[in-house]
Amino acid sequence: MKPLLFPALVVGLLFAADDAKNDAVKKELRRLEGNYTIASAEANGTQVQQQVLEQFKLKIDGAKWSVSTNQGKIEATIEIDPTKTPKTIDFTYTEGQQKGQSTRGIYSLERDELKLCRTAAADKERPTEFSTQPESGFLLVVWKKAKP
Repeated sequence: MKPLLFPALVVGLLFAADDAKNDAVKKELRRLEGNYTIASAEANGTQVQQQVLEQFKLKIDGAKWSVSTNQGKIEATIEIDPTKTPKTIDFTYTEGQQKGQSTRGIYSLERDELKLCRTAAADKERPTEFSTQPESGFLLVVWKKAKP
């Protein structure tokens, strides 16, 4: 029986680690929930004009990401990993121009500010820092959470 003890212990530890990660994800999704407006954005190293940003409104509800614009809605499901550094976020688009595609990003959440750097296209690698450069294919957006 002793030879089976080690594999059972390893399996038990893996389940415990998975449970801890799942708990962290659930807790973080609750922290992310709410309505947001864009404070600033840049794409490929170029700042986006504030008047363009005013049309974007974000609602996060669980793992559902929904952005309303003057042109319609962009919806996605999100998958996060708050245990990584930097924290990761993956989008799978269910509505909008990128429907059926996925993009990868990183994020940080501090108080009422959600900073997000993500790929603009599905074929790009995940960014590793919160910055964009010309022709990087990255978007950097700072969202401000609305007061309840």
